[in-house]
Amino acid sequence: MTGHALLSTYQETEPAPSVGKQLLHADSVLYTKQTETTGPLSHVVTFKLNESAFTLDGIKLPAKMEPVIIDGSSYIWVRDLAGALGATVDWDQAKQAAIYTKKGKTVTFFTTKSSYASGNDERDTLTPAKLYYGATLIPVRLMSEVLGANVQFDDVTKVIKITY
Repeated sequence: MTGHALLSTYQETEPAPSVGKQLLHADSVLYTKQTETTGPLSHVVTFKLNESAFTLDGIKLPAKMEPVIIDGSSYIWVRDLAGALGATVDWDQAKQAAIYTKKGKTVTFFTTKSSYASGNDERDTLTPAKLYYGATLIPVRLMSEVLGANVQFDDVTKVIKITY
């Protein structure tokens, strides 16, 4: 297969030119070497205010709800953020809280009080989870950092960048 035909195949069937089955089959030894790493793999997620999509490692994905600024902090719908960070989320009706789990770590984000719980340790926060038009929103910085991610916000472009 020529390089042009291979590139065309990537564009039609693969999520990105640097990943996927076609690249693996083109040169499996090189592909395997490129995917080996000496440390943990890093992921980058970007959300833009007033945009109903986000990117995960350069691939654009739909968001169910646009990120918003509330009281000076960036908030994202609980399930969009969980999916972007590779976490699972459940709702605890009795506690009115979103329960996040990632790599065995559980974090409870309460919507009725200004605190969250990491495991059994409850801590106060100035940016609690909120119910917003019937949806649970999570403060991006708090949730990301509690789960071990780094967060940056570009005030000019209104882009939230999460690295984990």
